[in-house]
Amino acid sequence: MTAILSLSALISYCLRKPKRSLGLPKVAEDKKVGLLLWGGIVLLAVTLPMFGISLLIILTVSLIRRVMYKTRKLTSETSLN
Repeated sequence: MTAILSLSALISYCLRKPKRSLGLPKVAEDKKVGLLLWGGIVLLAVTLPMFGISLLIILTVSLIRRVMYKTRKLTSETSLN
C-alpha cells in the first residue's frame, strides 16, 4: 500500500512540475539561516548517518550544478562577444 501511494505521489509531482525545473519557489536573498538551525542540521547529520550521507550528496550535486551553470553562462557570454 505504501509503495503504491509513494509511486502515485511521484507520478503526480512529475506531471505538475514545470519542465527543466524542480518546481520549488526561489529563496529570498535576504533570508539567513540561523545558528540554531545549522547546529540542528549538524547534530542530525552526526547522529543519523543516512541523513548525513544524503545531505552530503545533496550538497555535492548542488555545488556541481552551480559550477556547471556558471561555466555555461560564462561560455555563452564569451561566445557572444
